[in-house]
Amino acid sequence: MKDNINGIQLYTKVTLIINVDDNKRAEAILKALIPDNVNIPQSLEMEFKLSYKSNNDSSGVDLILEFKARCNDDKSIRTLASTVDEVLEHVSVMKRVLNPKGV
Repeated sequence: MKDNINGIQLYTKVTLIINVDDNKRAEAILKALIPDNVNIPQSLEMEFKLSYKSNNDSSGVDLILEFKARCNDDKSIRTLASTVDEVLEHVSVMKRVLNPKGV
């Protein structure tokens, strides 16, 4: 199957921004996600990072999850969707584990 249409490579990019109320919690979640960023399909790229707010802003830290996939067939789109779903599940579990209030 061709990787492009008329010489144009098609990509899908997904960027998720998740606000975490505490710097240490955000850093722990990011560290927990790093092992997920290995042994991924060649058609998929992932980058996870933190964006810190100013000290005057009490809204916490943004966890930025970026996914980029070559869209050469239906399988690559399904792989992207299942990867995003799996990473979001890991973030959800980590937020619950790291929240002592159980909220």
